Amino acid sequence: MSVASGRVTHLPLRPEATSPDAVFTDMVDSWRRQQLSRNFRHETISGRERTIRRFADFTGHFPWEWTFADVEDYFAYTRSVSNLSQATVRAYQTNLKLFCDFLTDPAYDWSEVCGRSFGRPVTQIITDFNRATHTQQNEQQATKRPFSRRELQDFFDLADLEVERVINSGRKGAIAAYRDAIAFKTAYAWGLRANEVTHLQLVDFSRNPHSPQFGDFGVLHVRYGKAQKGAAPKRRSVLTVFEWSPEAVHRWIRTGLPHLAAQPTDLFPTSQGSSCRSRICVDVSAPTSMSWASRPAWTCIPFAGPTSPTCSSSTASSTRSSNNKLATSMRRPHPSTRQSPATTKPGR
Repeated sequence: MSVASGRVTHLPLRPEATSPDAVFTDMVDSWRRQQLSRNFRHETISGRERTIRRFADFTGHFPWEWTFADVEDYFAYTRSVSNLSQATVRAYQTNLKLFCDFLTDPAYDWSEVCGRSFGRPVTQIITDFNRATHTQQNEQQATKRPFSRRELQDFFDLADLEVERVINSGRKGAIAAYRDAIAFKTAYAWGLRANEVTHLQLVDFSRNPHSPQFGDFGVLHVRYGKAQKGAAPKRRSVLTVFEWSPEAVHRWIRTGLPHLAAQPTDLFPTSQGSSCRSRICVDVSAPTSMSWASRPAWTCIPFAGPTSPTCSSSTASSTRSSNNKLATSMRRPHPSTRQSPATTKPGR
């Protein structure tokens, strides 16, 4: 670092760093360190790196060889062949622009290093002339719409039927299916994202003095909300509004959660009792005019992955015993699906 100018000079120090592949690797690694110093999440950094490497593989060129034609060819391919959405294309272009901004910043001297080693400096290839503009806040496809109340009720009914199906089959996975059914209802009742649901813990529920009828589930404290750029997860408190939601969560804590962990901390742990951080997945691509419960392909995918289709003879008796206990604890009248889920308890 030059004290007089205050500039940071980054030179490849590895003996093999004179090769193009080694220089490109050093560029990406240096960019990762720079983003870590700015408090970006590891997932965000990894996604940006994948974009850079994917672009380099497509063009077959190194950053000091990139041209405007490479940009236009790549994004023409992503739009016409890969059929990426407009928001995804703009995100990829932003990642490329950030990478080129980093390389062309005089504080790092990467452009000077490339010019001296390969005869070509790094230039910015994403400009206002080839970059997609962000013209409106909401860019989702017009075909996306909210679920109707009937579709929501059918979805909750399907989640409950999945539990009964696993119990009647005598296979493992009834607790996982029960957990997923309650997780779906929790996400709907308190308006949570998938990442927020998987990070919920028992201590996140508390009383609301203005709504004593909800007991210990009057307020849900969300600690893993969507974070701002370079900031910690955003916290917020969500008030309970549905009368059926506290009973559903309380029933899960009393009858289902003890089967996964003796002394649970997480609200929705994995089948092994560990913290669950994977996303909830469900097929919503079928026509909405068809009854969800009548389609055998509509299944709730457990957090820990699909359950095993078979179980060994040594565990068959214990599985049947566990399923019988769960079925006994969950047995109750099934609500009508013709009523609104806002006023009716969705399933169990």
